[in-house]
Amino acid sequence: MPSVPAPSWKREVLWFVAMFALGWTGFFSFRLFNHHRASLRTSYPSDIFPRTTRERSEDELFDKVRVFCWVMTRPGNHKTKAVAVKETWGPRCNKLLFMSSANETSLPAIALPVAEGRANLWTKSRLAWHYAYKHYGKDYDWFLKADDDTFVVLENFRYLASQFDPEDHHYMGWLIGTNGGYASGGAGYAVSRRTLNQIGPVFATEHGCKDKTGGGVEDMQFGFCLRKIGVHVDSTRDKFKNRFHPLRPEQIIMPNLKHAQDAWYWRVRPKNTTSGLGCCSDLTISFHYVNPTLMRELFFYVYDLHVFDGRRYVFKRHRQTRPA
Repeated sequence: MPSVPAPSWKREVLWFVAMFALGWTGFFSFRLFNHHRASLRTSYPSDIFPRTTRERSEDELFDKVRVFCWVMTRPGNHKTKAVAVKETWGPRCNKLLFMSSANETSLPAIALPVAEGRANLWTKSRLAWHYAYKHYGKDYDWFLKADDDTFVVLENFRYLASQFDPEDHHYMGWLIGTNGGYASGGAGYAVSRRTLNQIGPVFATEHGCKDKTGGGVEDMQFGFCLRKIGVHVDSTRDKFKNRFHPLRPEQIIMPNLKHAQDAWYWRVRPKNTTSGLGCCSDLTISFHYVNPTLMRELFFYVYDLHVFDGRRYVFKRHRQTRPA
């Protein structure tokens, strides 16, 4: 006897149940996949995953807070200290130039018309600042000077600078409160666009701001020139903790390692400056007297080292270099 086909309403119910079950299976599979994918992204940072909100904000600051960096160097350091800067923090500037007495296109280094030597440091610095003003004064928001043994965390500088208007006068760095106050050259210092564009023309000749330091104390002389136009060092400390540091990390973290050559630091450091493991802002911007080996070590610690919190790696932005 031939089978009787099921009523049409039963077929429709079966079809609806099957589709409902299939839909929920797909939904839960999608949620599980996304959860697993997010877990992997947190545990193992990789370029194959979309950037986090933190990364996007860093990229936005890179475009919003444009930093021109110039690094004081000399021909004998082109292949050592200068290269270490270029391979580490240098490309994180919006523009990077090395100021020397000889050209080096691979860095690139600009040959300034000045002889090398400590007695000529102010002349070299003055010419470098005038070069930055003449060629780039309108193109960037902040202008940062560092030595070829200074390590700089550009992201932390941008964060600090983002709280100020580059169209106002600003002068940032580690304050040395003697001789009227000025920012340490070794720790790196920066000025706003307005400040550079006012002081830049003064540096066209040696008579614009007469040297009072004998030529060898470029940072003191720079501070003197800025005070003449009414610009003083801004407070950049983070709850009594410094962001700019004119020494290596261990010289500040372990004060029992004091050396005779560091005596000036302990004598002129700002009041209430702390030492030991709690010495420094967790948004530290710079350290000085950093040799090429330590330069690369600090770069690894800041950008490549991740912390395991017991379940997964705490995400930290993976190394990214930008064209200088």
